[in-house]
Amino acid sequence: MNIFYVLRQQSALGDKIAIVTAGGEISYRELFERVKVYIAWLKSRKSIKRGDRVVLAIKPSIDFYVALIALAGIGAEAVLIEPSNLGRALRCLKFAEPQYILLGLKLLLPVCGNLKKAPPKQDSPEQDAGMALMTFTSGTTGGIKAIERSHDFLMKQAEILENTLELRQSKIVLTTLPVFVLATLRAGQTSIYVSRTDLQFAKAIAAKKLAFEPDLMPDKIICAPQFAQMLAKDGDTANLLKGKHVIVGGAPLYAPVAAAVRRHCKRLTLVYGSSEAEPISHLEVDESCLSEMYKAAKEGLGLLCGTIDQSVELIILPLASFEKYQKISASQKTQGEKLNSEDLEKVPPSLEGKVGEILVAGEHVNKAYYRGVGESENKLSIGNKVFHRTGDTGYLKDGRLYLTGRKSSPWSHVVESFVSLDGAVKRSAFLAAGKLLVEPYKGATLSKETREQLTKANIAIEYTRLSVDARHGSKVIA
Repeated sequence: MNIFYVLRQQSALGDKIAIVTAGGEISYRELFERVKVYIAWLKSRKSIKRGDRVVLAIKPSIDFYVALIALAGIGAEAVLIEPSNLGRALRCLKFAEPQYILLGLKLLLPVCGNLKKAPPKQDSPEQDAGMALMTFTSGTTGGIKAIERSHDFLMKQAEILENTLELRQSKIVLTTLPVFVLATLRAGQTSIYVSRTDLQFAKAIAAKKLAFEPDLMPDKIICAPQFAQMLAKDGDTANLLKGKHVIVGGAPLYAPVAAAVRRHCKRLTLVYGSSEAEPISHLEVDESCLSEMYKAAKEGLGLLCGTIDQSVELIILPLASFEKYQKISASQKTQGEKLNSEDLEKVPPSLEGKVGEILVAGEHVNKAYYRGVGESENKLSIGNKVFHRTGDTGYLKDGRLYLTGRKSSPWSHVVESFVSLDGAVKRSAFLAAGKLLVEPYKGATLSKETREQLTKANIAIEYTRLSVDARHGSKVIA
């Protein structure tokens, strides 16, 4: 069942608020009515049809969700492109070959060169076989790749997130992550969506009536670590954390940030995942866990990311061995055979304590990329399962996952976690060449002790300004 039919069922909730944004609020009944009216308008234009790809160039808002759900109702595929980098956005646009670009609910732009292309055959939207959503990722393992999610896949992911995030135990969820609104709609709860502008200026939230209106006070916050950190820094916004369950993801959670947020909220949970696999693991950050996080950072053990989600099968391949197994798998495919677990050198790849590359499989894990671009570098078939290469390195200890770095720099999280303990550090990025880029707070420099430890490890320090990802505002791009 796709999100349109989910909303049709949830419309029985009537005047219960479905979505709140800075621009207003809408009930489940009103949202479904608006979606139906919009579908009728699109059909009257004789434009978008089942199987078409449509770039949804509307900023996250109530209109955005009206359009997204309407496209699902028609059976068209919504294409989401991050607009912050114009050059990359244009490359994504060309790669997706959309039939239309939706610049506003009533501003539909046909892409003339693609209109005559026959869209892929799809079953009825109620059969969930058609594609619902295309997004793009560069991740940590290569260039631009397009992820297609079928209606069935999207709803399965929403179901798993609903359970992992305990959405049905909440009434109102404040989130900075647009995709989580779909999971909240599926759970029949209220979403307060906070835009990127609010993420950059946390004090603005305190001034918004929607955040402190008694009937719209959230009991759960789902956001990137940077957003939670900004809330915790100010007395007014820190009040928003009191008594709340805060769930963070999308970027590393360092011990000092976890401590600052945990000081104010009732409960703090870290969810680790990727664009292709969300969630992978989760961690309850209580006082005991905070001590472990600080200990891991000080002793160079990496980032603690908690227990593996029950929906995930995780393996850890020895460093620099992925290509070896990929070649075996590709060779066996041509012979009609499959790579089996016995081929993994007769040693469990997720051997306790051994650092390696993290791969995951599961119903909610993306198994392919659009046009196959990026599959040979990021997917590994073992038996009947397709494992996704996360691009992260790490190990298991006492049944919990620790991240040590990225494929291109296997110890980056170890170094970055250590320097995060220095109060002068705003952001950092460790490069494989043994250089640490540090963006300090204004007027601050690394402590003598930190500098000495880095020197002993033959790590050079360079002070610079670091960019962060546009989506979460937390992940450093170096």
